[in-house]
Amino acid sequence: MGGRISTVRKTVLVVLLIISVYSTSVQFLPPALAQSGGTSVLYVSPISSSSAKPNSSFMPSLSLAVNLNLSSADSVSGYDIYMSYNSTVLDATGVQLGDLFPTGTTVNATYCVNDIGYNCLGYDSINIVHLSIAYTGGTVPGPSTYTVFTVQFSVLKIGHSFFQLFNGTTGSPNVFGAVDSSGLPASLSVLTWNGVYSNDGLQAFFNVSPDILLVNNPVYFDASASFNPENSSSSYRSGLSYNWDFGDGSTGNGVTVSHYYTSKNNYDVSLVVTDTLGNSSIVSRTVVVVPALGVLVLSIKDQKGEPVRNQSVILALYNGSILVETLASRAGTDAQFRLSELIPGTYRLDFSGQGITPASKQETVIAGVTRTDVIFLDVHAPTPPDSSPDVWTYLIVGIIVAILILGALDVMRERSRKRRRRL
Repeated sequence: MGGRISTVRKTVLVVLLIISVYSTSVQFLPPALAQSGGTSVLYVSPISSSSAKPNSSFMPSLSLAVNLNLSSADSVSGYDIYMSYNSTVLDATGVQLGDLFPTGTTVNATYCVNDIGYNCLGYDSINIVHLSIAYTGGTVPGPSTYTVFTVQFSVLKIGHSFFQLFNGTTGSPNVFGAVDSSGLPASLSVLTWNGVYSNDGLQAFFNVSPDILLVNNPVYFDASASFNPENSSSSYRSGLSYNWDFGDGSTGNGVTVSHYYTSKNNYDVSLVVTDTLGNSSIVSRTVVVVPALGVLVLSIKDQKGEPVRNQSVILALYNGSILVETLASRAGTDAQFRLSELIPGTYRLDFSGQGITPASKQETVIAGVTRTDVIFLDVHAPTPPDSSPDVWTYLIVGIIVAILILGALDVMRERSRKRRRRL
């Protein structure tokens, strides 16, 4: 997503899964992430489920809703959302549109369940529900809570399934047209997992925070969402033990723990939950730890939206009054800048160059985030050099002409003398 000036408060969409317990054999657990005020939230919630475990004569059912709690600062004009699940335990049998958009006002770009439906794409498969919708009536404003779509499942066997909302290419759900109160695109931040379904004994589950994990900063792990659908008593839960492997050679124990990673990397974190009867459950997930520095990627365009190519753009980067560095793009190529390993904070960017009206912008650098932005500049044809002769040119030309004239006169006088001698 593009960079934003520091005075603009960017609305952040976060994912929230609502706890709902329908029976002793089916349970959903939420991420340990609270909704902050004034934000829009995309979340999954169970609608209904049958209580019995599957057998040869009975196949339980499960119904999920993908909901959008739209704040007063946001509006939405479409979406492109994937939901993955464990197809060995569950089988998606159908999808229905919710009440986010009025009936008859959408263009259905993709309606794909288990790689069957309309316009199924390369990221679709037998464990994916994929819907992409465009609203033809403008935008739907908040504040209100809408059902985006519902999914019906058959429960195939005893086991568990994690649910994940994502976009096929970026890793995050894409809500088209979502804007904040300043008219800037709203972003959507999601957890790796949005919840878990289980109908079989002890189930380990944990969440990680914050959303961006930084080197030499605390990373928090929370296993309080681990559960046993067959025993939810407080005495049973109090007897659970939690053992962690953080993937970097370090270990820990406890329902909630924190850990510091000293280098950037992808770490496989494992959690083993054990009850007093010796039953255990293990779950693993990969966490991505990034440097506590930020990156700015800037594309330079003119006021018509065309890349600046014919002029060299000069960029001076300031942190307060301190000049950090000066860069220049090469004429003949699209003007772009990539500023890496920046200390988090607000920077001033001064742009100049031949044929470019000087301009200043502000950009906020966030630790661990690569921010992209498009900078629009007033660009005009460079002033051509003055081709009129200067005084020195006139003087030199005058001297040359005088020499030529004097030379010609000398030649004429010499010829005249020679003729007189012959006479």
